[in-house]
Amino acid sequence: MIDDLLKSNIVIVGGGRFCKDLLQLLFSEHFEDHRPSVLGVADKNEQAEGLAYAKQLGIHTTNDYRALFELENIQVLMELTADVRLGALIKSITPSQ
Repeated sequence: MIDDLLKSNIVIVGGGRFCKDLLQLLFSEHFEDHRPSVLGVADKNEQAEGLAYAKQLGIHTTNDYRALFELENIQVLMELTADVRLGALIKSITPSQ
């Protein structure tokens, strides 16, 4: 399963501290030869750590998670927020692949 994830096109909803930690790990030397493609990161807080770090890496960022659905070739959507209701909402409106 981890091998499939590492070969995926990922978008991330929730650009807080955990997002930053995850991006630092994925963009570390350890994953240099097999990192996933992070297509975008969304967070409603423009000052969120992970969102700012994603911008530094040149990853598409947005304050509206729905804008991520417009990106092409998404294979994995990672919801990294603590908002259970948002997770359920995202699941209900995520376009079928």
